[in-house]
Amino acid sequence: MKRLKKLVILILVIGTFLAVFPEKVRADMGPKPSIKLTVVNAPADYYVALLSNEFEYDMPEAELKIDSVTEDSVREYLKNFYYQKWYFFESPVGRNVYKKNDEGVYLFDYMVPNPFRVIIISTDGTITISKEIHIEEYNSEVTYDFSADTLTEKNKGKGYGKRIFWIIVCYILTLIFEYIMLKIFRYPNNKRNLICFFVTNTITQIGLNTFIAIFWNAGLFMFVVSCWIEIFIIAIESVVYAINLVDMYDDHHPIKGIKYAIAANLFSIFMGYVMLSLATSFFR
Repeated sequence: MKRLKKLVILILVIGTFLAVFPEKVRADMGPKPSIKLTVVNAPADYYVALLSNEFEYDMPEAELKIDSVTEDSVREYLKNFYYQKWYFFESPVGRNVYKKNDEGVYLFDYMVPNPFRVIIISTDGTITISKEIHIEEYNSEVTYDFSADTLTEKNKGKGYGKRIFWIIVCYILTLIFEYIMLKIFRYPNNKRNLICFFVTNTITQIGLNTFIAIFWNAGLFMFVVSCWIEIFIIAIESVVYAINLVDMYDDHHPIKGIKYAIAANLFSIFMGYVMLSLATSFFR
């Protein structure tokens, strides 16, 4: 049984590393925020990209004109673009500049700005910047009407029911995953252990999953902050379980309680990340 525990913990550590650092290991799993942009009533030929204002820069404002429009000149222009505190959003992964296609549909994913503006560079060198939009959906579908200068998000605000459902599902799954680890660590189902287990997970996991549901469309911010919250949860649960969990003889084993808290949360993180990857299509 001890060897089984060590093997399970090792697998969980490796799996959690792959989940928490997907960019480092080139893993292509897990949910990815995206913007599916449809451009209508636009010029005959153009390049399109997104602008962000997440950070403040002190740069000279760009001239809204380009002399020679080629793919290289467009990328060079955007690289140094800054206008009214807005700058070119250059995702480290995925496409970030598109040339006009027949459908007028362009997908920006992995990391996306929110709020954002659309920049259109016509082949005659004219630069057009849209109004600002703040999207609400994790996988957002936005239509930009060039002539009317409007940005409209499809199904905006209709995902709250799904998010509440997701909070409930995540809570139930967390209880299942962490209860499995409770049995692997051979903790008995006495009243003290079960109350401690359910109360602790109710407080920590509903709080965490509510945060994720609220900031579902916040991309990197949601990911980074939720990681720190999870670390805080592991620390809190380690203390709680070290003090309260007992064996079949009602004896405390603080070190065992800490090990259980770490293993249970790693298992929950890993399985939760897998579930999130499956849920991406559900939230579209």
